[in-house]
Amino acid sequence: MQLTRRARDSAVLWSWGMNVLRVGATLLLLPLLLRRLDPAELGMHYLLTGIMVLAPLLDFGFGNAIWRAVAHAQAGGRELNAEGLEDPPAAESIPNTSLQWQLLQAARQTYARLAWSAAALLAVGGSAVVAYRVAELPAPHLAWVAWAITWVAAVAEVRAGWWGVFLLGLNRPRDFARANFAGYAVRLALGAALLWVGAGLLALPVAALVGVGLQRWLARRECLHQLAGAEPLVDLGVVRTVAARLWPNARRVGVVALSSFLGTQSLLLISLAGFGLAATAQFGLSLQLMSVSQSMAAVWLQVKWPELARRQSQRDLAGLRVLMRGRVWLALGTCAALAGGAVLLAPPLLAWLAPDKAVLPPGWLAVMAMTALLDLHLSCWGALLFAGNQVPYQWPVVFGNFATLALAAVLAASALGLMGLALAPLLVGLAYNHWHWPRVGAARLGTTWTKLMCSRRVA
Repeated sequence: MQLTRRARDSAVLWSWGMNVLRVGATLLLLPLLLRRLDPAELGMHYLLTGIMVLAPLLDFGFGNAIWRAVAHAQAGGRELNAEGLEDPPAAESIPNTSLQWQLLQAARQTYARLAWSAAALLAVGGSAVVAYRVAELPAPHLAWVAWAITWVAAVAEVRAGWWGVFLLGLNRPRDFARANFAGYAVRLALGAALLWVGAGLLALPVAALVGVGLQRWLARRECLHQLAGAEPLVDLGVVRTVAARLWPNARRVGVVALSSFLGTQSLLLISLAGFGLAATAQFGLSLQLMSVSQSMAAVWLQVKWPELARRQSQRDLAGLRVLMRGRVWLALGTCAALAGGAVLLAPPLLAWLAPDKAVLPPGWLAVMAMTALLDLHLSCWGALLFAGNQVPYQWPVVFGNFATLALAAVLAASALGLMGLALAPLLVGLAYNHWHWPRVGAARLGTTWTKLMCSRRVA
């Protein structure tokens, strides 16, 4: 009974469940998609799905700035700096609800503007992409309806997505994960039901819209419950000042995320241009396995992001050292287990279940696993630095992403061929970012990486 209660209250388990639904939804729905959609409709489905994936990128990093600032106010922070932290509040400070209400209104206004920008961008770009091939479908008018619903769902995700990260900043990672889990579960169940009854291309866009609405409702309800009381009137000038102080580091984190996303997509394009669809499927599946391993392992620290920000605001270096040592090792151990399992099990499982599919050879898959492990390690220390309201790694990471593409193109043209795409990210990361920023993060905690991570006790 106690074990069941602990599992039910575990933010980590809810987050894992959310990731399983998010990543596994495509695989779970694939049999229905293959049965209910003809080849042209299936192609349009993947096109619409690709457009929907862009929605989280269109907040330009503002969501990360929101949770960090809300957590800072939760620790009793008196004001926001554009970069760095103010003098630490007293250890027993109560949450600064006045600042949190200002942040809520700043987020509401900022995301309204972002939603309008996203609406225009997606309406023009998405409509052009859909129009390019819509004539190949047996019912073009249904494809346009499906695109319209997808557009509404994507804009709604941008418009309302901030409630979830606001809730995370209030140090409610379990409620944040539960809301996301419920949203993805509804997407999966409703999408399957609509496909089963013959809704065709309309099924998953409708399910996505309902799922986004549910996530927003659950997160908003819990946020207002935590803040309590009626929403106060806040001077518009104050709201604008708060938003302006969030933007510098939000923009920096957004640039890092965008460059990483474009870097991954560019590697797939290099593979497609140089080696064809079959080889790209092999490389893409290998990349997806490592990405899933990394995202599942990252949960260990993600659920502690609000605590990271709180302890940073309070300059609690001793508490930060304990937190980082424990959570980073848990994340690395989980990633090593999952990625190592993929290296050992993926080739024989694919040979048994789908003989016409393959991943990279085990040795090169191990190279990708090592890259995933080191990238995860880098992101853990990046989260620590960002929790201190600083993003010193912005341009080195962006430059590293571009350098990876350049090196990948060179190696792909050499005798390594496709395997050069697996090797390039590891070589570029080892040159600087993989080792430098963990050292910087440990130094900010008043220690060295070796002392913190490898000594018997945390100093």
